Amino acid sequence: LYAIGGLDNNNDPLSNVEAYDPATNTWQERAPMPTPRAHPAVATLNNGQIIVAGGGPPSGTAAVELYTPSSNKWQELTSLPVRADPTGALAGHMFYVISGFALGQSVTRAVWAAVVQ
Repeated sequence: LYAIGGLDNNNDPLSNVEAYDPATNTWQERAPMPTPRAHPAVATLNNGQIIVAGGGPPSGTAAVELYTPSSNKWQELTSLPVRADPTGALAGHMFYVISGFALGQSVTRAVWAAVVQ
């Protein structure tokens, strides 16, 4: 289980990443995300990598990044076409980033998709 990003007490986005190990009932700090954010679209790929897209606040981000737990490293991917605070879903080899907010306004008709392995 991974806790990725979030907000601090001042509502500023965080880059924190923590992993929970149920066998030891402990949390371990992992490499921080390159782009601080809260409530991004997130999915775990079949190979165990974690893709993180968009997120906010205050004005949102278009950043898309890929985390590899085995190496504890982040890789920057192609950004979304707009800053968004979206939701996301993985279906087969497609990662969908759907709707959300961009610059404080609802983006209700936007859907972006990326092929992931």
